[in-house]
Formats: sequence, C-alpha cells, structure tokens
Amino acid sequence: MSAEACRDTFNHAADYERAVALDAAFPQCACEPYSLTEVGGPGVQSGELMARILTSPDSYNEETSTILAGKLTHIYSMGLSMIRQGASDAEILQTIDDLTSTEVETRVLVGAIVVSVETLRAYIEDDQKWFGVYATDDRGKLHHIDMLGTIPAGTRSAIKKAQSKRRNKLAEDMIPLVVFSEDPNELLSKLRDAGI
Repeated sequence: MSAEACRDTFNHAADYERAVALDAAFPQCACEPYSLTEVGGPGVQSGELMARILTSPDSYNEETSTILAGKLTHIYSMGLSMIRQGASDAEILQTIDDLTSTEVETRVLVGAIVVSVETLRAYIEDDQKWFGVYATDDRGKLHHIDMLGTIPAGTRSAIKKAQSKRRNKLAEDMIPLVVFSEDPNELLSKLRDAGI
C-alpha cells in the first residue's frame, strides 16, 4: 500500500462509489496516514480539529434542534465534506457561501460542528472502525477533509440498518459540539476561537 495507490483508488472511483471503493481496497481506513490530494502532503492527524458547516433546512432542523442524520448518508458514498484545521479565512467563508448561495433551495446558516479527528476515529464496534478521515481536494481549497464511512458486513438489509444506526449515533453525539451563528463573519471568529 502507498499514498499513490490510495489516491488512485479514491480519484478513479465514481463520486458516489468513493467510500465503497476505498473500504474494499484498503479496509479499516488504512489510507488515513496519506493525503489523497494531488499535491500530496501529510494525512489528517488525530490531534487536528475539523468543522462541518450546518445550514437549515438541509442539514439542521431548527424546530427540533437536531442534526439531520439523513444528510450524513454521503459518508457512505462521496464523503462528508469538512473544513480542516488551519484553513484560511477565505476558504472558510467560501465554504459558507457555497452552502448558502444555492439556487436549489433557500438555506440559512446555523453554525458549525467543531470536532477532533480523534473523536471521529474512536467510533469502533466489533473491531471495525466506523469512519475514516482523509485529506482531500475540493475546488482549490487546501484545507479540506472528507469523512468516509466503512461498509459494515452482512446482507444488504443488515448493511443499511448498521449505516442508519451509525448516522443516528453520530448526529446525536455531535449536537453538543455545535457552535451557533447565523452570521458568516461571526461564525468565522467563533471557529478561530475554537481552534480551527
């Protein structure tokens, strides 16, 4: 296994097949030590922090104060996009703008989840890691992470049930880690205060 092999597997998989392809070729998140970006560099370290921008109504339900677990389905396909610690102000503000300036639906900024990589890598059951955290490219953003789920063993029905359980657990656990702000510049300041 090498950084090149990990990158090739990730980059040559169809967008919605990335999690499956990477898990099949390199089980147990074996590619985490490597960057999956074209420029290379180090993989995401366990001591790093990352942030997931939340918008309503697509990823956060303001009425029930819950993260929508259904939105986390991307973990098992193309990956869940996150901001890596050390991102520039421009990268963070561009990510917020990308998520709130869509023509498909009106989205309102709610805030962001701030979580350590170590926390996400600690989700393990029956000796199987639930999630991998990888350094990836996203349209020129140099501090970007994709979180990809491992694929549980079992029948198709058992896999879907296990994935749903994992998504629900993750959504529930992340609620206390949300930093709230509807203003992009205020959220940027709060993310900096949190260590992003």
